[in-house]
Amino acid sequence: MATFYATIFEAIEDFVFSHRDEAPTLDQETPPPVIEPAALEPAGTMAAPLGAPPLVPLMDRVDVEAVLDYANAMEGRDLNWRTSIDDLLSLCGVETSSENREALATELGMASNASDATLLRATMRELEDRGGDIPADFK
Repeated sequence: MATFYATIFEAIEDFVFSHRDEAPTLDQETPPPVIEPAALEPAGTMAAPLGAPPLVPLMDRVDVEAVLDYANAMEGRDLNWRTSIDDLLSLCGVETSSENREALATELGMASNASDATLLRATMRELEDRGGDIPADFK
């Protein structure tokens, strides 16, 4: 079943953030184990003080580099997403057309004819703004 997105960036963001638990972190070589729901503590064990906002678990930041490298390796692809916006789009399951690159540029507030390097950097910075840890060379 195909998933449809309102924007090109939304498709990239969904790919990266939905694969957050599959990629190994810097400290491990294999993905973390999946915790079965039965192993979790009941939700009612901790109560918020009266008048306090509800307790909401904080989401860890996503290691964008680890997710993209892992996806690239698992799919047996040799895409260079670090230097090519087309390779990033392809890895995230987005068609690599000029229309899609132009739409992404517009979504990110750039000229539709922005260079590939500029568009890639802007995409990475937007991922960072939304909770991703990006490679240092994109900062």
